[in-house]
Amino acid sequence: MKQIDKEKFGAFIAQKRKEKNMTQKDLAEKVYVSAQAVSKWERGQSLPDISLFMPLAEILQVSLVSLIEGEEEVMKDPKTEGLLQKIVEINEEKELKRAKISMKKLGTLAIILSLVGGEYFILYKYFGLNINNFLTSGILGLVFSSYFWLLADDRLPSYYDANKISFVSDGIFRMNMVGVYFNNKNWKPILKYLRVWVILMMAVYPLLGFIQGIKAVIAMAIFLVLGFLPIYIIAKKYE
Repeated sequence: MKQIDKEKFGAFIAQKRKEKNMTQKDLAEKVYVSAQAVSKWERGQSLPDISLFMPLAEILQVSLVSLIEGEEEVMKDPKTEGLLQKIVEINEEKELKRAKISMKKLGTLAIILSLVGGEYFILYKYFGLNINNFLTSGILGLVFSSYFWLLADDRLPSYYDANKISFVSDGIFRMNMVGVYFNNKNWKPILKYLRVWVILMMAVYPLLGFIQGIKAVIAMAIFLVLGFLPIYIIAKKYE
């Protein structure tokens, strides 16, 4: 697939902007980005988000084909122009849908964390549980629940489907399971389970403070096994 020439693209934007007597700040304000972002485009350091291609073409009064090719009045094929517009619109719709899903997940997570916070308050206020019993689970749970619910992508890069890869690495998250190959068939159900498990970890871990000695160690070991064994089962099932 042909890639957009960043330098050519940037030079073209700079040329058309200057023809319209606009500063980088003027153009930035029209597409709701920073002047620094426009500067990076024009220097060939980056490309705009795909959702900005149509607004840029309209503001600079060029066709989408000319904008993408970075050339003055490239031979315009109505079918090609229409197809490009549809591609841009589809991607915009996907971004909007993703934003709506994220807001839904954020609302759900906020409710769940509020319930867990209520549990912590009751355990501390009415059962005298030491705050150290749920401080670790609370902090780790907040970090990992935020990642699994809001930041983790439901899809893996396509090369996972074409190769046998037994690890996933993304930001703060690392997972390496010998004998398991991650792909886009098993990743989504794994992620769903991890979202549930991390919340259960936050809710159940403080209760271990009521269990003394070896029983607490055994309970914790069982809890950790329940965290990883189902992942292995799910991964193999959908592999």
